[in-house]
Amino acid sequence: MACWPATARCSRSGRARSSASGQRPPAPPPQVCYLPPDAGSWPAPEAKGDAMSTTVEQALGALAATRAELLAWVARRSEAESERVVYGTWSVKNVLAHLAAWETWVVGSMPARLETGSTPEPMRERVIHEDAFNAAEVAARAHLSLAQQLAELAEVRELLLAYLASLDPATMAKPQPWAEWQGTLPEYLLRSLRDHERQHLDELRALLG
Repeated sequence: MACWPATARCSRSGRARSSASGQRPPAPPPQVCYLPPDAGSWPAPEAKGDAMSTTVEQALGALAATRAELLAWVARRSEAESERVVYGTWSVKNVLAHLAAWETWVVGSMPARLETGSTPEPMRERVIHEDAFNAAEVAARAHLSLAQQLAELAEVRELLLAYLASLDPATMAKPQPWAEWQGTLPEYLLRSLRDHERQHLDELRALLG
């Protein structure tokens, strides 16, 4: 998914877009908008695995490490701080909502992708229209408290881990398990979840310390 709301997000060229008011928001480092390999053109040009094979244990360890860093950073913020808009129209809590929505999409699309080798059209349509997807998913979670939003993040991660535990080693090691992704499933987890979460964490740190 795109990294920030449409009123303050990076373009695919890495330059910050202007906001609706015409003011250009300060672009946090790294100033290149990370686009997970499911949005935009199909197949996505960056949809390929890492140069070296990644095991599921390595991928899950990396996911856990990044999530631990994110939670430690959020723990230093009060409820009021988490509600304050910090970039475009999004607060810290909105960023967490975005992360939860994206991981929910990944978990929800994975069974059909692995079974059929392609992304179901309804799921595909949602991420092709990424700005609308982001706005709708964040708005749907606006009523949640910080604790509730963190609980959703934990819940969807548990769903992901439970599903991955049901897969056999051959499925994990299979290259190009669906048409839009050329790498293995563990490599996809790194690109679509770990890297996405890492970018948002780095941007929040740059903005708020």
